[in-house]
Amino acid sequence: MAVQTVELKEFLSDLPAGIRFYDPGQKTISIAELTREEEEAIRKAFYDGLGLVEKISPKLADEYEKQFDLIMKFAQIAKADMDEKPITYPSTTGKLGVAWLIPQVVKYVATPSASDPAYTDYAANTWLITTTAGTAAYILGGSGATEFYKPKQTEGQRFEFLIFKNGLVQVGTSPVINQLKIESENRRDYGVWTVHPVADMSVEDEKPIYVYNTPFAIPAYKTPGIRLSGMPIASTTIDLRLFGMVVYEHDLLYNLLYIS
Repeated sequence: MAVQTVELKEFLSDLPAGIRFYDPGQKTISIAELTREEEEAIRKAFYDGLGLVEKISPKLADEYEKQFDLIMKFAQIAKADMDEKPITYPSTTGKLGVAWLIPQVVKYVATPSASDPAYTDYAANTWLITTTAGTAAYILGGSGATEFYKPKQTEGQRFEFLIFKNGLVQVGTSPVINQLKIESENRRDYGVWTVHPVADMSVEDEKPIYVYNTPFAIPAYKTPGIRLSGMPIASTTIDLRLFGMVVYEHDLLYNLLYIS
């Protein structure tokens, strides 16, 4: 079926209450219908990962399983943005793959630039961010006026990803960020949202797993660029993992990927 242009609000209207995307300032969106085989590939990729998350944190797994329909919606957008290539799991030559997010996808070049705008404070190949009390930390994007994050758009290695609602998870140490803010190249009207009062309480007994609340799932499309920042109250290094999924062209992860 050919790519369709639809109203974003209408496209998402049948999602469960409280489950929605961040809208970066787009009234319409392009979508491509998924085949039954593609839906099954996405389902298998999602549940293969979720089953292992559940062994460590049943509460996180329950939170993200509720968002499965959101992944299906997102995949339709990503497929349309990448020439309607078929989605498979694992990926195969000339097609699109689907997988859980890893650091090498988020920060896909060591030195971001206007042509490869992988702006982020993450250290390459890790979920580690070094914070300075009172200075914004950039999860996606950077401090410069034009430093908005965009996924890679090199033909054959393109990708787009979705961070689940409440998909910012700090592991190992207590949270140090108490405010978050998101904006895009097209939309800068949202103010900050505050982190919930019990963020320093682990979601699982005897496991240091801490969840930051987000009002919505956060998509990284080819355009517009986005910026997600937080205000830390301590100077330290945190392990801040992004729980979500990526749809990508096969060559991006055909070989093992290390950013250097």
